[in-house]
Amino acid sequence: MSRLQLTVRGVAVLATGLAAASALILAMPAPARALGYRLAPGATFEPSGAPPGGALPLAGSFDLAAWGVCPLPCEPNAYGMMNVVLSTGGNLLSSGVVESIHAGLVISGPAFEVLPDDSVQTGFFPIERTIIETGILIDDPHNHTDYETFIERSLGILIFLQDDPKEVIHSDPRGTWPIELTLAYTLIEKTGTARFGWDGTGSIYLNEIVDSQSEVLGYTTFTAHPIPEPSTALLLTLGLVMLALKRRRSAREDRCRVMWRG
Repeated sequence: MSRLQLTVRGVAVLATGLAAASALILAMPAPARALGYRLAPGATFEPSGAPPGGALPLAGSFDLAAWGVCPLPCEPNAYGMMNVVLSTGGNLLSSGVVESIHAGLVISGPAFEVLPDDSVQTGFFPIERTIIETGILIDDPHNHTDYETFIERSLGILIFLQDDPKEVIHSDPRGTWPIELTLAYTLIEKTGTARFGWDGTGSIYLNEIVDSQSEVLGYTTFTAHPIPEPSTALLLTLGLVMLALKRRRSAREDRCRVMWRG
């Protein structure tokens, strides 16, 4: 057997092994970790007060993860959204950057939960928050020493209006990850001032949100699909390359057999 034949056979064996490994890895269920999602075409944003048919195309992406820290009920499946970037009509609705404020919740609730009866309970969570101003308070009646003014945008529980039904749709092959989903939310903008600081004795930390005002900006409805991870895409590409090499080897062997018989 010539060196060329040995090389070709070695490449073929390697190709077969890598293709099998790729198929096995792709078939394995991915662990429930944060995974990137992209909004599918057809997603819409309906501005508050818009006339019928006034919905705008919505685009964006977010990271989705199984949500392990939340108040009951959180069973059987609860999920959190992070880094939510949304845009419509050339305008950015959310940058995905949520700056923390002293008087804010440390842990927000899940974005949505799949309940035992297969219904979906949507949550309320910030998708963008920006601190506008910070400063020092003097002679505050509640002993606050500092303040922050902020503006926040959140996705919230969908408001059902009479004669204007909006359905929370959900599609989830239960027990698998990643999931496919279609959801609807209310987009809410909130402004306020967070006051915080130690009390006069320095033993109790005080914080509260005052002058808070909220406004419904509109309603979102979107289907989202997982974005293939780089490793998954690489394995898929590698498997296809190996398959092409194997077919090329088979074609070459066929030509050799024809030439030998001739």
